[in-house]
Amino acid sequence: MKVRISRQNGSVLLVTLLLTAIIGTALASYLKLVEYQNRAVVRSQFWNGAIPMCEAGLEEALTHLNKIGDANRATNGWVLTNGVYYLARTLGDARYEVSIDGASQPAITSIGYVREPIKNTEVKRTVMVRTTRYGSGMRGIITKRGITMNGNTRIDSFDSAAPTYSTNGRYDPAKFHDLGYAGAVYGDVDTGGGGIWGYVGTGPTGHATANAGDISWMASHSGIQSGHYNSDLNLSFPDMAAPFNGGGLSPLVNQTMTMTNYSYLNSQITSATIPSPVPASGVTTNYQTMTTANKPFSWSGTLTTNTQSAHTITYPTPGTYIGNVTTNVVVSGNKNHTTTTTYYDYTAITGYTYQTMTYTYNTTTTNATTQAVTYDYVTDTGNYQMSSLSMSGQSEMLIRGDTVLYVPGNFSMAGQSQLSSCRAPASRFTWPEAALLSPAMAS
Repeated sequence: MKVRISRQNGSVLLVTLLLTAIIGTALASYLKLVEYQNRAVVRSQFWNGAIPMCEAGLEEALTHLNKIGDANRATNGWVLTNGVYYLARTLGDARYEVSIDGASQPAITSIGYVREPIKNTEVKRTVMVRTTRYGSGMRGIITKRGITMNGNTRIDSFDSAAPTYSTNGRYDPAKFHDLGYAGAVYGDVDTGGGGIWGYVGTGPTGHATANAGDISWMASHSGIQSGHYNSDLNLSFPDMAAPFNGGGLSPLVNQTMTMTNYSYLNSQITSATIPSPVPASGVTTNYQTMTTANKPFSWSGTLTTNTQSAHTITYPTPGTYIGNVTTNVVVSGNKNHTTTTTYYDYTAITGYTYQTMTYTYNTTTTNATTQAVTYDYVTDTGNYQMSSLSMSGQSEMLIRGDTVLYVPGNFSMAGQSQLSSCRAPASRFTWPEAALLSPAMAS
């Protein structure tokens, strides 16, 4: 029997094998591409998931700073490590590490970690923010409705930490600053005949009829200086609940009291001795180089003895030279007439050079004067309530304690009326959304 081998069948088999190899390679490449894409998507998801961990660390750091203020930051679980305050927390499979540096307005660095399940490795993101002390955005006088200033009412500012803009940390009309501010979110601002040494603001629907600007502008201009008005003021004023329910006291009326007023006199003193105790403002040490003929009783640093060569016929007085004295005998003339002269050579002291120290420091003298003052209203520590309050002329309310004053009706101040405190009270006042400001209130 004769068997014939078909070349056509062999070609079909070869083509089939090649197609299978190509399809298999393509399928494997596609599956690998899908795998890489899946890993990239998963990593991207966890990469983005690390940001909330960073934010959690930032929130905890900011909460910590707002709670402690200027107190020790190494509290509430925070530890001082390598010059920064450090805290770490774990939340499930994620965690964060956050640090606060030691600056007055510190930088916060937060690192968020999220574990990627495919490779079982951590993905991390780092966020750093710089803080500022103006967290609330509130400054000066801001109302919900509007501000109307009567008479010569003025708004300015002072800086208790700068002697240029305060006296002993207190407001001084002779040293006012031009960083005052008045703003109304939904109403207008009208300064009348007065002005704002600083800035004015309204919301988009309000407008300002004002005199406002820096010190130079206010000295010779009216109206608003360029750059000192914005119409984008946007703040939230939540409805205020009554501070207490019933039982409010009425302020005392027409009370005469003896008040003690204090004035402070600053003096600069320079002396040869350090004051004791040392003033809180510190002591400045002054150095001066002196040269005198006589040796000083005391000096600072190195005492330098100034000298020069001397050649005299008299022996030097002890203490007027240093080193040895060389005696030279000189014979002059002929054999019958000779003269013998004795000379002395030595290093003579001409004077002394040295440093002296003086100390300059500031002293404050406190003067107290007393006077009898009658107040229209007086409050002490406690809750007080008035249906309305209107003060004008020379009217004055004295706050002697931690006062909560609730005024559900109208509240207005005009003329030279004012609220005064004889201590540093934690006073709180509740009145309607818009108030008529007086000069005393505005300052």
